[in-house]
Amino acid sequence: MKKIFTTALLIIAGAGIALFVWKRFFTSEEAVIAKRCRALGEAASFSGDDGLAAIAIRGERLKSLLADTCRVRLRTYEMNETFSRDEIVSRHVALRQYWSSLSIHVYDSVVLEVGKAEAAVHFTARATAVEKSGRRNIQTVPVWASLKKVDGTWRFEEFREENVFEK
Repeated sequence: MKKIFTTALLIIAGAGIALFVWKRFFTSEEAVIAKRCRALGEAASFSGDDGLAAIAIRGERLKSLLADTCRVRLRTYEMNETFSRDEIVSRHVALRQYWSSLSIHVYDSVVLEVGKAEAAVHFTARATAVEKSGRRNIQTVPVWASLKKVDGTWRFEEFREENVFEK
């Protein structure tokens, strides 16, 4: 019985090590960038039930996904500005004054190009915001984003709303 347990434990440990090595050394840059896109949506989402610790954790998670400065160009909101990542996190926290919850789902991410230190990706973001009054706003936006590699980590440095239909 002891020999079976030891053998099973060794098999599980070996599988764990193999999985770690595979994820660490054989995951493509495209897969890493797609994961960063999904993480962006998760970090930017919040609910009214979040406590102070959850707000701080989400803020730090959002901050870790952004470059030191980030350009945001959104036609819908007539925005074309460059922000520090601290400014973006502050504005994100300020949204809680108006919305009781925000859910951002990022899907259909397609990595357009990957270099050693720069990448471009296109994805669709679906935002569902619930105002304090209970009114629900849903918007789906195609987004182009550029990323740069900082200390081995991909960080977003620009977001641009894409044209779906040309006039």
